Amino acid sequence: AYHLRQSFKPGEITPELALEIAQKFAEEHLAGYEVVIGVHVDKAHIHAHMIFNSVNSDTGKKYHSNAQSYYKQIRATSDRLCREHGLSVIMQG
Repeated sequence: AYHLRQSFKPGEITPELALEIAQKFAEEHLAGYEVVIGVHVDKAHIHAHMIFNSVNSDTGKKYHSNAQSYYKQIRATSDRLCREHGLSVIMQG
């Protein structure tokens, strides 16, 4: 299994919206993978955790990620979904 976490700026999101964004992320980026999503508050930050099976149930292929795919796929999808809901994203310095 793999674990992805989305963190949101304090006071900017509700747990319900965090869950909705995590669900949309899973539908787009993790199609075919079994995913469990949990949302919680930790030190005033709302987080969405996605634990997912490493093998795609539709294709049988194992999930792979590296630094390049993190920025081009994972981060890009997460940032786009956040922007669509008027949420801030971390800007590269």
